[in-house]
Amino acid sequence: MMLKNPPLSPEEPSSLVVNAQTPAREGEARAITSTPKSILRNIPKSSVELATSSFKKLRTDTEQTANQLLFTSRLILSNSINIWLISVLVELVYILRVSVPWKRVDLLPLQSHGVSLSIHYAPLATFQSPTFWTILVHWAIPSVIIPVISGSLVSFHPANSPAARMRRARFFDPLTASVMRVAAQYAYPYEALKLSTECVDVLGPHWRLLIASVAAALTFAEAIATAPAAYAEAKLRPRGTPRRAALLEETAS
Repeated sequence: MMLKNPPLSPEEPSSLVVNAQTPAREGEARAITSTPKSILRNIPKSSVELATSSFKKLRTDTEQTANQLLFTSRLILSNSINIWLISVLVELVYILRVSVPWKRVDLLPLQSHGVSLSIHYAPLATFQSPTFWTILVHWAIPSVIIPVISGSLVSFHPANSPAARMRRARFFDPLTASVMRVAAQYAYPYEALKLSTECVDVLGPHWRLLIASVAAALTFAEAIATAPAAYAEAKLRPRGTPRRAALLEETAS
């Protein structure tokens, strides 16, 4: 029996077999070639990229913290009252460190390991000694008492001027206090007191005048920088005052 179309040989490739693909397989091929973006986002980054991003974040946080700390320190140290208080505290700490015979108590004497914890304290006899109180009194008179009294009674700030429309009470003028402190340190009779009390001048004339002069110079710098704004604020017309009355007041002044 003769066949009209002979069967295909298994050795001969057929284009029909190669090209024949079902729609399901075509969909699978497309799904493999087009990967969703969500899967790509979830792929973990390399350790180098993670370390770099962590370092950049740490550097940014460190710069922000440093800038904030610098701004806060500058804000505190750029105030004349704070400068005056800091200079007084520095002098007081030095005098206490030199004049007081400090004693030490070891809490954890671990000298074999090179670690020790101790507390320094002032003996009770120190506060019963008249020499200790004499040193403090003669230091406080030119450094604290005279400047505080002068700064409370004398002030040339524009807000305290009689011609100021907006008068504002300032109970302490650091500029006046700093100037009087320099004058008191120069004129206080330490040399005469040395004849009756030994070591009454712990700081010495050089350091006393240097600290007082630096504090006064910084206070002058602040006063010069804030003078225009202070005068403008003092000359403002108060609320509720008629403009005509304000002009008459200016003419009278």
